[in-house]
Amino acid sequence: RFRGVTGVQTCALPICFPVTISQVDVLVKREDREVKVVVKDDGSGLPEGFNVKENSNLGLEIVRTLTENELSGTLSFKNAQPGTEVRVTFRVP
Repeated sequence: RFRGVTGVQTCALPICFPVTISQVDVLVKREDREVKVVVKDDGSGLPEGFNVKENSNLGLEIVRTLTENELSGTLSFKNAQPGTEVRVTFRVP
């Protein structure tokens, strides 16, 4: 289940956002049957108008596909000022 989650950190962020990042925070939280994974960096953030379905490269496509198809979860991105926050949410049995 966590292959999609680790993909956010190891694949998508460095490939998609070629910036200097000095810190990456990862939070994993389970509430009842829902798991939330938040990966946040302190880089330059997302480009204006960023849309994961329209602006993705291979790394993001892999993460999005694993999250949606393998975890039946959701993937969201937002500017964290500074940086980017990527959130993966999915349910567990």
